[in-house]
Amino acid sequence: MHDMLEGVCVYDTSKILLSLIESKVITIDLLNNRKNLFPYGELEVGNVSKVLSKKNLQSCNLKMTASEMLCFIRYLPLMLGDIVPKENIFWKSLLNLISVLDFLMKDEYSENDLIYLAKLIKEHHETYARLFGHLKPKHHFMVHYPKAIRMGGPLKYLWSMRFEAKHKDTKIYFNSITSRLNPSKSIARKSCFQFSYFLLKYSLGVPKEFEENYFQNHNPDLLKIFESNEFGIDIKSAKTSYEITYKCSIYKQKYYIGILCKDFKLYKINFFLLVNDKIFIACNEIAIKGFDKHFVAYEVGECVNENIVTPIDNFSTRPMHLYTIANGKCCRQIANFTKFTTLKY
Repeated sequence: MHDMLEGVCVYDTSKILLSLIESKVITIDLLNNRKNLFPYGELEVGNVSKVLSKKNLQSCNLKMTASEMLCFIRYLPLMLGDIVPKENIFWKSLLNLISVLDFLMKDEYSENDLIYLAKLIKEHHETYARLFGHLKPKHHFMVHYPKAIRMGGPLKYLWSMRFEAKHKDTKIYFNSITSRLNPSKSIARKSCFQFSYFLLKYSLGVPKEFEENYFQNHNPDLLKIFESNEFGIDIKSAKTSYEITYKCSIYKQKYYIGILCKDFKLYKINFFLLVNDKIFIACNEIAIKGFDKHFVAYEVGECVNENIVTPIDNFSTRPMHLYTIANGKCCRQIANFTKFTTLKY
């Protein structure tokens, strides 16, 4: 988090965007227009960053939180990819940075993965030094990542992002209270109440991974098309819902979700089934035309298989949206590591 999203990504992105502006490939107004008008959707709308200025880029001070930077750099290829030429050296530097960031988000690594990661980091450093000059200390920290992963496992399970997210609750509460005599005491009491509620909730047993009140009695006409299914679901006893919260992630009708395998598979959610405390997703399979390296995104087609019923735990990505870029192609960038799973394996 501190090394990459609040360090290396800030340095690199600032230098790359400034170079694209100075070489007249884009303008600062175009960048801000594309960034502000990008259809982030419900899942990412809370991570939209503020307007950028040329001064921000020159000083390498983008004023973004870690989650805002992750959102920005993840969708930057879709925002500007139709404008920047494929052979642009600064764009290639951005794609190299995204490759490193994506690979660091993997859930597990083999020894060959770590060798490849070391190679990616070396290429990134050589490119940065050639284009922009001296490396920063946080660039040096990246050299030790393969060793750190061998010793402690995937870095995304060691970072402090989830812990520092707690600061947001405190800031929101502080801005909403009117007391200025002893705000620290007010915040401390609020935190105590929240933690007490947490303990009380778990004293009654471990909560379910989903909220059952989302589901309603089944609709016979809606479920009739799913009577034949490979999982042997008793449709008559099923309850349905168009929106659920499962393992702290929000799933809704018309969201997309994927399965990571040799060939990535994408599905569009229709609705959810609850049968014997197990959740199934009724969905349609969407065609994948291929992975576009320039946009760092999958180009998708039309529905190829309708009325599929699959247990929710069979899916390996979080819910996602579909995006249409300026040239009319429909693309979606999914979970970070998927790029490499598709291209490398």
